[in-house]
Amino acid sequence: MRLLHTADWHLGRTLHRLPLLDAQRAVVDHLVDVARAERVDVVLVAGDVFDRALPPVEAVRVAGDALRRLAEVAPVVVVSGNHDSAGRLGFAAELIAAGGVHLRTDPLTSGDPLVLRDEHGPVAIYGLPYLDPDLARGPLGVEERSHEAVVGAAMDLVRADLAGRDGARAVVVAHAFVQGGEASESERDISVGGAETVPASLFAGADYVALGHLHRPHAVRAGGGGGATGGSAATGGEAAGGEATTGNDATADSGAMAGDRGSLRAGPEVPSVPPTPADAVSAEAQVELGGLFALPLEDAPSEETRPGAGSAGDPGPGPDVASDPDPGPDASSGTPALAGPDVPTDHPGAVRYAGSPLPYSFTEADATKTTAIVDLAADGSSTVRFVPVPAPFRLVRLRGPLEELLADATLNEHETADAWVEVVLTDALLPARPMERLRARFPQVLVLQHAPDGELSAATVARDRIRGRSDLEVLEAFVADVRGEPAGADDVPLLQAAAESVHRGEDD
Repeated sequence: MRLLHTADWHLGRTLHRLPLLDAQRAVVDHLVDVARAERVDVVLVAGDVFDRALPPVEAVRVAGDALRRLAEVAPVVVVSGNHDSAGRLGFAAELIAAGGVHLRTDPLTSGDPLVLRDEHGPVAIYGLPYLDPDLARGPLGVEERSHEAVVGAAMDLVRADLAGRDGARAVVVAHAFVQGGEASESERDISVGGAETVPASLFAGADYVALGHLHRPHAVRAGGGGGATGGSAATGGEAAGGEATTGNDATADSGAMAGDRGSLRAGPEVPSVPPTPADAVSAEAQVELGGLFALPLEDAPSEETRPGAGSAGDPGPGPDVASDPDPGPDASSGTPALAGPDVPTDHPGAVRYAGSPLPYSFTEADATKTTAIVDLAADGSSTVRFVPVPAPFRLVRLRGPLEELLADATLNEHETADAWVEVVLTDALLPARPMERLRARFPQVLVLQHAPDGELSAATVARDRIRGRSDLEVLEAFVADVRGEPAGADDVPLLQAAAESVHRGEDD
């Protein structure tokens, strides 16, 4: 059975105040093209569909369009992430399932799979939404306040259901921070009780675990080590299917939520949504959105307009495929390397992050974004191929004295509008009008910092002191600096509660 594994769309996000919806629309086109060209049997979306709990109306339209178009190719399983509102994303989930989109946002549905069949038998696909310990431990009957406890309880539901499905292969779609995963600076801290990670061993019993939350595509190694899975990109050839390829013949099991696979795809047609003017966002907006999500209507719609695009029904010859998440410099130019060999995953229990389809911080400037195509074999083993996502923009990090940056001819390639630039000036004294002068050459300078060579600025020192530390660790260090002694045992719970309260406030 062939799976398309994607995650962390973060629709509605901005990058240093620059809107990303046009780039995210291009990502949707890419995903639909890949799903058609690869003839996938199911699409897995592992959370963080939106960037915040109350997304802009235009972001909701993009999500509705994406899910409708993907469901025309294959059934879609979506779990909510820590950025999503589970209640809003899961609105009318049973009704929407008739159209082929299976939303998993309730902890208690973790053991309720979508069951598909291929020539080797049934595949049960379980969806575990992001489980906030404070919200999920009640429904799951868990006393301990930790991510490990609630994810473990949800996986107990999975294993209990799987025990009654003799011989079925199991795929788990989850949104969590698994130990050994490689974090970047663009993920939100999800620490609760001072801990945010869960061990990969919690997912025992699953043949493939499709993860979301961390933004770099990589496998979580057995024993907790993280790392991108193997091989270098090859040139020449065409997209090669894995040994476990089943074509497009999978059908839904009689125990599935919505009948056979034909009925999964053949639900009532969801009309495309035309743009609406700002003053037309009213109760009619919910009708136009097809009832997919309940939204507060005070959100002003984006004024972005979609550029012309080719027909989704005519994807052309299909995407090029690379064998590794880092296929080389061509990926950033929209002409990625061609197919390489499939990469076998560790089995049992292959655990993998899809990564975000776009870079959401300058720390990801060197990361090649990919879509994972997973072929699940009869014995549950899997092979993975990586389709590079065409890059709508490039993140560039420049460092040096202002005059050198303005005169360096080797930087000419960054003078285009698709080069989004972060600059660190190393002049001993900050030059006059640096941003104005830089943008005269590099029109998309988004970030400007001053870090003189040989002497760290106060801002640089502060960043270095908190980099890689949790919010609780930063607060404990602050208390120690102010008091001259570490935070006491009675202080730590108060500091943790304050950090978590701030995070929840960001979602409200």
